[in-house]
Amino acid sequence: MSFAIFRRKNRSMISGPITLVVGNRLALKLEGLGPDKRHIVIKSSITAPLSIEQKGSDGQREQLITLTAKQAWPLLSLEAYEKTSGARIDQCKTPETLRCVTSVQITIVEPLQLPAENTDAGALARLLLAESISPGKNYPGGADSLLAMQWMRVVIENRMRFKDAQYLGDPAARTITAVIKASKGGEQFKSFSGYPVIGSVQSKIISDSLNFANDGTYGEFAAYRLHVQNAIAVATGVSVSADPTSSGLYAWRTADSGSPGNNFVFYKNFGGQGFYTLTSEFMANPKDPGRKR
Repeated sequence: MSFAIFRRKNRSMISGPITLVVGNRLALKLEGLGPDKRHIVIKSSITAPLSIEQKGSDGQREQLITLTAKQAWPLLSLEAYEKTSGARIDQCKTPETLRCVTSVQITIVEPLQLPAENTDAGALARLLLAESISPGKNYPGGADSLLAMQWMRVVIENRMRFKDAQYLGDPAARTITAVIKASKGGEQFKSFSGYPVIGSVQSKIISDSLNFANDGTYGEFAAYRLHVQNAIAVATGVSVSADPTSSGLYAWRTADSGSPGNNFVFYKNFGGQGFYTLTSEFMANPKDPGRKR
């Protein structure tokens, strides 16, 4: 009884389809020999999108397979052939099947790109990535992270439309980018007042998120891919939410980090963020809260 198995370099068995991004290189190990007792020749079912390099000696049971994703493709598979005769070897349907190689299916996708930085969508996408909790420890999950990003957009839009904008950061803040850059009375969003120049910590969060989202070989690729897709969808207006409050969301801070000021009222913690509305007194008279106009 003989069959060959694809494993990752850490020796874990391949389970389920693999997604790669154009330009990615993925190294796999193929453990096992063909029916001719020689190394198995691996080819792509569709030649153009994927190149394959094989290294290994016929005297060893294991060989190194390096895949390079060259163009986007919805689905292809790795096919196995005998080295001696060139005959195709069946893919395994069960581990007990004779003369077979475990099946590996591959999808190749285009790299994600953030909107141009000189656009409102570009500024907002970068702010969302910098402010949101990234996949990993304490990550709220894709659905909750998406809704939190949508509420962040609600905050920006409410500030942009506030009739007395000078009391929320900048009287000229009538675009998304202007709200993000507003600094009157203090920087409104950390390291974004000089946008498109962004602070080093926030810049690294943004670049890491995009790099991980475009690296199909990274362990948390799927989570980062969705994370960046969500930020782009919210920033471009493809995925939006209604304001969950009657008074309007006007601020957020990292959950449990305290209020942004005396004129703000805590609404709720969600997606790792604490969201705030405004006091009725401030809404009625921002210049002198509590006093009638």
